Amino acid sequence: ARPGRAPPLNRREVTAGSGEFARTSSVPEGVDPGFAHAPGLAASRGEAARRLLLAAVRQHPDIATRGVRLILRGPRTMGELTEAWRAWLRAEPGSGLSMDVGALLPAALDWWKRERGDVETAVVSVDRKDLEHAQREAGTRRPLGAADLERLPQILAAPKAVLFDRKDPALIYAFDPEDPEGEGALGKVVVRVGRRGRSAVRTSGYVPRASLRGDRYALVLGSLEDDD
Repeated sequence: ARPGRAPPLNRREVTAGSGEFARTSSVPEGVDPGFAHAPGLAASRGEAARRLLLAAVRQHPDIATRGVRLILRGPRTMGELTEAWRAWLRAEPGSGLSMDVGALLPAALDWWKRERGDVETAVVSVDRKDLEHAQREAGTRRPLGAADLERLPQILAAPKAVLFDRKDPALIYAFDPEDPEGEGALGKVVVRVGRRGRSAVRTSGYVPRASLRGDRYALVLGSLEDDD
C-alpha cells in the first residue's frame, strides 16, 4: 500500500436471492451481506446507506455512530435510506424480518456508556413483529400515522429530544409529528439499547407532551419545549 493510505480490503463475490431477484455483490471479508434486509428488495434504492449500516454492525460503537451520522447528513443518502425503508414497509412480511434504519446519536451513545455501561452495537434496527406491536394501540398511546412512520430514519437521525426511561430502561426519541393524526401531541420512538445484540425500535406512537415530563425520564439531549 502507498504511504499514508490504508491497504485495500480483501473482497469476495456473494450471490443473494434467486430467480429474477438474484444479485451478486462484492463485499469485504468479514462482512455479512445478508444482514437485516431482504435480497433484491428495492435493490436500486438505499444501497449506499444500507451498505454503510451493514458495515457498521461490526464496527466499534464509537466509530459506527459517528460514521453513520456523518454519511446520513447528506440529503441524498438519507433520502435513499428512507425510500428503502418505505419499500420494506410495503413488502410482504416474508420479504425481510428486520431492517437497519439508523444508529444511536453520538451524544446518546456517550450518555448511555457513562450512565449505563458499554453498548454492543450502535446500529438501530426494526423487527417486523416489533413493528406490528408498535402499531397496535395501547393505553393512552396512539400508533404512528403513515406520514410519520415512513420517515422513521429521519426521526432517529434528528429527533426533537432524546430521553432515558428510568422505569423501563430505554431511549425515547421524541419528535414533532407531521401526520395530522398526531396533532396536539408529541411522537415518540422507543429504542431498546443492546436488545438481541443490537439496538432496536420496540414501540412508537403519539403521547401527550406532559407524559414525557417528570422524574421517570432523564433528558439526554434536546428539549421538549416548543421550537417557537
